[in-house]
Amino acid sequence: MNILLTGFYGEGNLGDETILRAIILNLPPFVSPIITSGKTKPALSDDRCPRYIRRRGVFSWSPFLCNALKSKKAIFSGGILQDWSADGVLFFASRIFAAAALKCAPSIWGAGIGPLRSKAAQSIVAKALKYTEKVWLRDEASATLYKDLINRTPEIGTDWSWHFNSPTKPQTIIDGLTAINLRPWKHNISELEALKTTQFAQNTKFLGMPARKEDIKAIKALFPTAEIIQPATFEDYMTQCAVAENGIAMRYHAALAMLRAGTNLKLVPYDTKVEELKKAIVNKQNYIATNEKRFEQMREAFKKEFVC
Repeated sequence: MNILLTGFYGEGNLGDETILRAIILNLPPFVSPIITSGKTKPALSDDRCPRYIRRRGVFSWSPFLCNALKSKKAIFSGGILQDWSADGVLFFASRIFAAAALKCAPSIWGAGIGPLRSKAAQSIVAKALKYTEKVWLRDEASATLYKDLINRTPEIGTDWSWHFNSPTKPQTIIDGLTAINLRPWKHNISELEALKTTQFAQNTKFLGMPARKEDIKAIKALFPTAEIIQPATFEDYMTQCAVAENGIAMRYHAALAMLRAGTNLKLVPYDTKVEELKKAIVNKQNYIATNEKRFEQMREAFKKEFVC
């Protein structure tokens, strides 16, 4: 069975590559994934040899349509259908429309949708969502937006990164070590402005942990003395964070890694998903337990999709 895995894969983003790896690890052996990918071919740890098709540009359409004709399902995941960029709406919505037209059933698994600030984006996304068969969203804000747009109630799952186990608690936590993840951002964020005037303890050592290469510049701009490390996988990212006493994060998956690694986490929310995460982790243990349970429910439903 061929399936299309459609997302912002192959763009050097820790979060999206983590999602892709987790999805593939939950596919049965008889399923052949075909992946929309940027210039970087995602590294997969198992023995599968997936096919990759171009994600960007006008020349991406021919391989997508050809493979949709040969595939039974199109699975969408990650941060999708959001209008921080035109691509965030048009890339996903157009491919949902195309997959549905070619009888390649589109579904959404473990994704976050929104924000959608313009009425035009809301209209396009509402039309696209009506063509999706199964919808499991990763957070309450996405579920609320989905219901507001098409008056349907989705299933609430969680992010695919919960497939990977939390790290074993290290014997030694390094006092003052603070893991830092910041991303470039043009708009004013009060928490980010506050960091510029924060007085840290003298023993504080900053460990810069980008989730994309572009994060390095943002980290160095605010913390010029930070040592930069670039963990290759989400599991490595959690393990590196586990020895840190504190964590500061902007990106969603960096925040999840720091949270699950046990750092004293401070979030710098730049969009609704991180803002919601900030509210949800007031009770960290309850949040972790809830999402572990939601992941098992989502995974069980996902695997049933491939039962003949």
